Amino acid sequence: MNNKIGLYFAAVLCLILAVPSGAALRYNVAVDIQREGDKVKSERLVEQVTVDGDRGRIDFLAPDGSKPENGGYMLTLDGGKTFAWSDGGQAVCGNWSLEEFFGTVGALLEKGTRFINAELPEAQVEKTLEEPGPEMHGFPTTHLRLDTKFGAKGRVLIMKFEYSVEQTDDVWMTSVLELPALERRWVEMMGQTGFEYIDAMLATWNEEVTGVVLKHKNVVRLTNLQSNKVSVKTETMEVTEFERLEPSQIPEGTFAKPECRQVDQRKMEERAMKFIRNSLK
Repeated sequence: MNNKIGLYFAAVLCLILAVPSGAALRYNVAVDIQREGDKVKSERLVEQVTVDGDRGRIDFLAPDGSKPENGGYMLTLDGGKTFAWSDGGQAVCGNWSLEEFFGTVGALLEKGTRFINAELPEAQVEKTLEEPGPEMHGFPTTHLRLDTKFGAKGRVLIMKFEYSVEQTDDVWMTSVLELPALERRWVEMMGQTGFEYIDAMLATWNEEVTGVVLKHKNVVRLTNLQSNKVSVKTETMEVTEFERLEPSQIPEGTFAKPECRQVDQRKMEERAMKFIRNSLK
């Protein structure tokens, strides 16, 4: 399993589309990432999401969309209260609540900013565009653009750093579909980490992005104000395939819970730290 797409991306996208009563849903999500700095690096991540009521499974696919033999996956049978995930070998299970997970993320961020004596000026988030977007998968969309500016400076021992960040988010969303309970809860918990700086930025995002996101292009321009070195990351997420399924069309074993090893608080902290690192890359 590609760990970069693991908890960080899969859980964010899990169950983003509503499923009508008596029907299941399967869709593919592709993420294209390009980093420009000293060198240009590109990668493509692909997932297949299958949802049936409270049951959800995310399979991590190859870049061409094919399903690897013994490929990795994540599985929930209770609307996201608990998860099992596998890298194709030994599966592990977690009984953490979303409150616990994001509370841990917030605590780690707070600890990190204290360690580096970070100063975080107030972020500026502005909606600069709202217009009708193209039809996607048969649904009308609205195109939003949000521009965000923020920065950070601090020091570790005698080493000082100072960065500025300019971020542009283009979002194509539809109001025809509804966010299911799990996704609404995920979004709420992401904005309640207890780390006020991040919570405030996410609150602004949630005020503007009120529909189901079918495509999202994120461009981040990071400037090292001491060296004037600039790096740019462009990440585009798009729902590429979308189909409704009758329960009888779901392959047998899709929601079979694997034998798995339970993980503890230490493992949750490791996952939370990986979430933070992947979010900052």
